[in-house]
Amino acid sequence: MRGGLDGAQGDPQPTCRMCPGTYIPKDEVDAYVKKAIAEKLTDQQVRDVEIGKAHIGIGVVHRGKLASPAPESVAEHDQVSEVYHIIEGTATLMLGPDIVGAKRRPATLETVRLFNGPGSNGASSETASPTI
Repeated sequence: MRGGLDGAQGDPQPTCRMCPGTYIPKDEVDAYVKKAIAEKLTDQQVRDVEIGKAHIGIGVVHRGKLASPAPESVAEHDQVSEVYHIIEGTATLMLGPDIVGAKRRPATLETVRLFNGPGSNGASSETASPTI
């Protein structure tokens, strides 16, 4: 037995064969940040990368210092995982499925139709939150 698999089970197979890598140059990220500041945007979708049976959303999020979170600002996405790389400053990143007061986002919302797909928003998360 090797790595938890025996010969009867065979080798594990990836859900995506020869998945391409994704590169987003710094000048493109900088342009999204500049646009976010100029247009008072919070979240912009840069790429949606298919990784077999799932998708990874690559976006640029720009937030200034908040006195408190906006109502129902905790979100989860049913079909898209997100990757965060903090470029500057600090944040409290809420991770986990335990959303307090979760409400489904309407399918007609632009963000649901064009960016992150279906999911829910709520007031907070009961999951421990690291400050990063």
